[in-house]
Amino acid sequence: MMVPGSRNQQRPHPLLAEVRSLVHESRLHEVELGLTPAAESKSKAGVPPVRPTGGALDEMANRRAGRASADADDDDHDDQDDEDDQDVELAKRQLVNFYEIRKRGASTTPTPS
Repeated sequence: MMVPGSRNQQRPHPLLAEVRSLVHESRLHEVELGLTPAAESKSKAGVPPVRPTGGALDEMANRRAGRASADADDDDHDDQDDEDDQDVELAKRQLVNFYEIRKRGASTTPTPS
């Protein structure tokens, strides 16, 4: 964005220097907080992935494991099995969507100039 100078020459708008400074400062904060893809990978280096416990998927898996040891011909649990299967599929889709959104967000992070 150019503006006329004191002798009518074209020069950058004075606020551009302030904007550049703020962009640089925000980039430093992003790196410090681990919000950039590079900083995120550095912070996770050598750390094994954590598997959340106690969630709805674990409860369904435990119920299913308990039923697997019971009689397979028992029809009382068929409806519950169908509901569990639907819940598991929904959870999988939500997890995939979460990671796709996260991946797109990380790939669109602005690079410093």
